[in-house]
Amino acid sequence: MGRRKYVLIVDDCQQDRMAVADVLRSDYDILEACNGKQALEILSRKRAQISLIMLDLMMPVMDGYEFLEMYRKRKEYSYLPVVVCTTEDDPEREQKSLELGAWDFVLKKSSPGIMRLRAGNAIEKSKVRFLEYDFLTGIYGQQKFYQATRELLDQRAGANFAFIHFDIDRFRIINTLYGSKEGDRLIHFVAGAIRKVMTAYGRGTYGRLGGDVFGMCVPYEDGAAIYHILEGIRAEIRKHSVHYYLETCAGIYLVDDPDMEVAAMHDNAEIAAAQCKGQYMVHDVLYTEEIGQKVLREQHIIDEMDAALAEQQFIVYFQPKYQLKKMAPYGAEALVRWKKPSGEIVLPNEFIPIFERNGFITKLDYYVWEKVCQFIDSELSQGRNPAPISVNVSRVNLYNPDFMDSLIDLIHRYHIPPHYLNLELTESVFSPDLRF
Repeated sequence: MGRRKYVLIVDDCQQDRMAVADVLRSDYDILEACNGKQALEILSRKRAQISLIMLDLMMPVMDGYEFLEMYRKRKEYSYLPVVVCTTEDDPEREQKSLELGAWDFVLKKSSPGIMRLRAGNAIEKSKVRFLEYDFLTGIYGQQKFYQATRELLDQRAGANFAFIHFDIDRFRIINTLYGSKEGDRLIHFVAGAIRKVMTAYGRGTYGRLGGDVFGMCVPYEDGAAIYHILEGIRAEIRKHSVHYYLETCAGIYLVDDPDMEVAAMHDNAEIAAAQCKGQYMVHDVLYTEEIGQKVLREQHIIDEMDAALAEQQFIVYFQPKYQLKKMAPYGAEALVRWKKPSGEIVLPNEFIPIFERNGFITKLDYYVWEKVCQFIDSELSQGRNPAPISVNVSRVNLYNPDFMDSLIDLIHRYHIPPHYLNLELTESVFSPDLRF
């Protein structure tokens, strides 16, 4: 059995509340309030359980009109249906109620069948609206935003459009440090800023695509209008009172093919936005074909890295080191190159930064250390006295709790005297770019 739905009946007359409750009780559980103020208090505690509000208009303390005014301001109530249930058949009252956001209007003297039908229809409509609107912010959810954007593109053929991916930089950290309630409050505020600016702009679509990610699609004549929108949103966000550092990132894709899938437009805008991360003076990035090719190349590297390691496509070379004091060669530094089966050589400056960002570098470091240990063990077993060999230690390994244990295990396994293996920190340890 599914969970029963709650109907909140708001009426100052207990007899009328009981009459409506008797009609609906067979299908719904009932909550009661004697005025609008009490109804709002109940909503603040039990919003998630309530599927419908049956609202009288004439009540003390806070009447139905005042309640609707307050209800309309709360975007999280945007898909919670309100059916006005009143004694008088008054077209003016009905019109005013609908203008204030009521979903339907029914007379208390209506037959039980009509009242149940009106209530049921309102709840069914709210289910559709729930799929269209984001629960937290009240703006379009992803599916409805994509649909509305497609309709906009089709309606304005020939116009210039920009698709914008907009998110909060380091939102996960904010959410972790300050809690999910603060995270929700921030997302709600950002959505309000986007709504306000986009409403003033008067054109385009916008919605929440999940988490801290928002999407916008705007027609434009002058590219400066796009940045004007983004600056307007950020100006609104700066009004948000927070006690932590808050920045946003935007990726902009200028739509060159209006028939492209909307999701693909978002993918391109998201790729551009990713270029902002960790760039403290860069908050907006315009998608280019060069950026797209770079990301595609990076993805190919990521897709192939596990197989490359398993197949030992990474080749370790020894670069001689020269001791200036004795003016003689002394030892070597282990360097790694990626040689694909096709013969293509991938240089470290292309794959190392990617591996540092996704953490794969810890596996590659270990692979190189083991190859070096195997070489030193081979030299020693043949009676040679090799000079020390330096191996790189990436910055990611400095945060790896198993780093020292892994290295010591290799030394013991291959019976390597520790002085034969020197450790060198890679240059990236000292880089300010900490996006990994």
